[in-house]
Amino acid sequence: VWVPRFDTESVRALDCAWTRRMNHNVRLTLVQAVLVGLADSIWTGAVMAAFIYIMEQKEGSKNTTVGLVEMAYGMASLVSAFPVGYIADKHGRSPMIVFGGALSIVAAGATGYVVWVAAEADAKGHGPPEWALPTLAGCMVLWGISGGIVNGPTQALYADSIAHGERSTWYTYLFACWLVSSAVGPAVAVVLFKVYGNGWTLKELRTVMLVGLGIEVVAAIPSFFFSDKYALGKENDLAEDDDDDEDDDAGGEKGMGDQADDSPAAAATHCLSCIKKEHVPYIMFVSGLITALGSGMTVKFFPLFFKNTLKLSPADVQLIYVGAPLAIAAFSGVGTKLAACIGRIETILTVSAIGLGCLVALALTFDKLTGTARLGVVAIYIVRTGLMNCTYPLTESILMDTVPRDKRARWKSLESVTAFGWCGSAVIGGALADRYDYAFTFLITAATQAAGLSLFLLIRHVVPAETKIDKADSKAAARFDSPGENAGVPSKSEREDAPLLVNE
Repeated sequence: VWVPRFDTESVRALDCAWTRRMNHNVRLTLVQAVLVGLADSIWTGAVMAAFIYIMEQKEGSKNTTVGLVEMAYGMASLVSAFPVGYIADKHGRSPMIVFGGALSIVAAGATGYVVWVAAEADAKGHGPPEWALPTLAGCMVLWGISGGIVNGPTQALYADSIAHGERSTWYTYLFACWLVSSAVGPAVAVVLFKVYGNGWTLKELRTVMLVGLGIEVVAAIPSFFFSDKYALGKENDLAEDDDDDEDDDAGGEKGMGDQADDSPAAAATHCLSCIKKEHVPYIMFVSGLITALGSGMTVKFFPLFFKNTLKLSPADVQLIYVGAPLAIAAFSGVGTKLAACIGRIETILTVSAIGLGCLVALALTFDKLTGTARLGVVAIYIVRTGLMNCTYPLTESILMDTVPRDKRARWKSLESVTAFGWCGSAVIGGALADRYDYAFTFLITAATQAAGLSLFLLIRHVVPAETKIDKADSKAAARFDSPGENAGVPSKSEREDAPLLVNE
C-alpha cells in the first residue's frame, strides 16, 4: 500500500511561500476572523440569550426581553451603518477599523462588569439589580456600533486587497477560519460548564461569558494594524471594469434576441433583461433584509427552545453548536462543487430550499416525538443550520464582484441594516414565542425566508457561474507584499496550482 511521505523542509517552505504571497490586510483579516469566531461562539448565542432570559424577573415576557436587547444591538448598527461606510470610503478604511477595535475593548469591559455584578447579586439571593438589564442593553449598543465599524470597513479592505477573480477562494478561506473557530468556541464552553457548573444559573453562565469577553479584547488587537496602503490599485479595478463591460454586452445581445419572440416566456425574459449587473447589489440587499427579518425571529430562540422545551443542559446545548459549524463546513464543500456545475445563484436557491424544508419539518414534528426520539429534532436543526449558512462564500463573492471598489465599504456597512432587520424582528419572535410557542415562530420564519430568497431568481441571468481574468490583467496586478512596496497578489500562472474555486 502506497503511503504519501512528506518532507518537513518542503512543507515548511510551501507554508512560508504561501504566507509571503498573502496580502498584509488579508493576513490580519484571517487572524481576526479566527479570534472573533472563537470569542463570539463562546459568550454570545446560547449563553447570552439564557443570561438575559434569567435576568428578566417578569414571567410571560422573558422571550420578548431577549428580543428587545437584541434590537438595541441592531438599532445601533443601523444608525451607524451609513456614516461609517461613507467615512471609510472617503477618508480610508484603516482609521475607522482602529476606532472600531478600540470601541470593542470598551464594550467588552463594560459588558464584563455588568455580567459580574448581576451574577454576584443573584448568587446572594437578591436577584440582579434593576439597572443591570438596561445597562446590558446599552453594552449591546456599543457592540452594535463597533461590530458595524469593524465588519464594514474591514471586509471592504479585505476585498480591496484581493485580486479580481480570486475572491471566492479567499472568502472561502475567511469563511473556513471563522467556521473552525466557531466550532472550537462551543467546545471550550462545554469544558467550562463541566468544570465550573452545568446549570442554568447566572453564576455558572458568567464564567463562560467572561472567558469569551476576554478573547474579544484579544480579537480587537489586529484592528490597530490594518493599512490602506496594502490595498490593490487601479489595475485591479480595470480588470473588474472589463468583466462588467463584457457581461453588459452579453446581456444586451440576449435582450435583443428576446424581442423577436412574442411568447409569454420571451416576454418574461425581456422583463428580466432590464435587470443589469449594477442592480444586483440592490436586489441582494433587499433579499438579505427580508431573509434577516425571518431569521431574527428564531436565531436567538433556538437555544431557549433547547433549554425550555427539550430540557437540555448548558453543556448539551453547546455540543449542538459544536456540530452546527461542522455541518456548515461539510455542506460548504458540497455547495462549492455544486456551484461549479450549475452556478452560484442556482446553488444558493437549491441549498436554501432544502434548509427551509428542514425548518418546517422541525416545527411540525417535535411535539409528536417523545423521549430520546425528540433528539432527532437536534439532528434536523444541525442539518438545517449547515444548509442555510454554507453559501456565504458564494453570496459574498457575487456582491464584491458587482460593487465598484470605491463603494464597497458603504455596501458592507449596509449589512448593519440587515443586522437591524435580524435583531429588530427578534422582538416579534420573542412576543410570538411568549404568546404562542417556538414552533409557530419557526413556521413564520420559514415563510419569510422563502420570500426573501426568491428574489435571487431576478438576478440569475446576470450573475455568471465563473468569472475569469485575462492573463494581461493578472500580470498588471501581480505584486507581492514586500517592505516599501504596495501589496499585491500572484499572477495567474502562479495561481494555477492553488485550490481556486471555479465559481469565482
